[in-house]
Amino acid sequence: MTRESLLVGGGKGRGKSGDIFLTATSPQGDQRLRLLIEVKGSWEANVRSRMNTQLESEYMKETGITHAIYLVFWFDRSDWDRSDYRYARSTFGTAGAAQDFFDDQARKLSEGGRQIRAVVLDGSLN
Repeated sequence: MTRESLLVGGGKGRGKSGDIFLTATSPQGDQRLRLLIEVKGSWEANVRSRMNTQLESEYMKETGITHAIYLVFWFDRSDWDRSDYRYARSTFGTAGAAQDFFDDQARKLSEGGRQIRAVVLDGSLN
């Protein structure tokens, strides 16, 4: 397992790095299994589109990785300081609403042998 593993590129510039990259050998020893986990906060500017534009279109297509998880941390806005810039950016009213949104997107992007799963973790204080 590696964190911020360089997936594509290098040379000039940083290239493209996945957040968590897991590799293992199948129990039979005949396959190399790879899983990419892309981690986001619910307040990130492009959180609604990055499963498509970053995870699927860049990382998975360019590397041949077929299994991925789009992991979003969601926090209840009522726990936030309203002056924090992230308060306004976190637009999902509930963790369930975020999960439904990302499940639908993952289902649409899981085709041609690719499998993407969405996971929303509720990080609320309650």
